[in-house]
Amino acid sequence: MMEVESVDLTQEGIGIIALGDFLDEDLFELTYDADNTAYHDQRTYDQYHGDIWSVEVDRMERTIQTIIVNKRSEQFATDKGIQVMDSEEMVMSAYGELSYRYEDREQQIVIIGNVDRVHQLHLRFHLYDGEVYSIWFSELEN
Repeated sequence: MMEVESVDLTQEGIGIIALGDFLDEDLFELTYDADNTAYHDQRTYDQYHGDIWSVEVDRMERTIQTIIVNKRSEQFATDKGIQVMDSEEMVMSAYGELSYRYEDREQQIVIIGNVDRVHQLHLRFHLYDGEVYSIWFSELEN
């Protein structure tokens, strides 16, 4: 992880769900990822997918540790209103002051993110052609 200034993300969230929430597959209308079996010994979380979003869930505690939004939905906007398909300018206007920006020229993507080291949180926006195509909010990886 590149060194960037820490920013408080404790008020951040993605719509109706929050990190640490208990996973209720029926309530959230999510499907268990078949790859979980193949990766069972390599990771401590399982993945679940819905039409608009996905989550990574701690296998033992059944709590959400990563939220990934892949389609535009007002229900799954960040607390500052950013959604999939918003422009890079909108992301920078809402989050830019303390953000990092990483450009992967091989994949032709840009990642803009904020890190909260105090509360161990990470918010990032994946952009392609100047537009958000996914939003990730997660516990900070050690």
